[in-house]
Amino acid sequence: MKIVLLSVGKTSNDYVKAEFGSYVKRLSHYIDFESIEIPNIKNSKNLSKIELKRKEGGQLLDLCYLMIMLYFLMRMVLISIPLIFRRRCISIC
Repeated sequence: MKIVLLSVGKTSNDYVKAEFGSYVKRLSHYIDFESIEIPNIKNSKNLSKIELKRKEGGQLLDLCYLMIMLYFLMRMVLISIPLIFRRRCISIC
């Protein structure tokens, strides 16, 4: 199992960065862990809070959708490769 943490924007606080790095280091010994930072939305000062949250949420959903599609694509490839080799082996043998 793999845990993926999605976050919007970068942290400018050095203390938070150091603690997060320490936590990731300790956690990675037990489970696969990945952190993905989505960049801040440009011109966010011109948007209302609701519009900003809607755009950030849209970015998160787009990334989740992409990750799910890649997961299922990889599953299909891993399942179909042994079937292709079995068919070739049967036709050769």
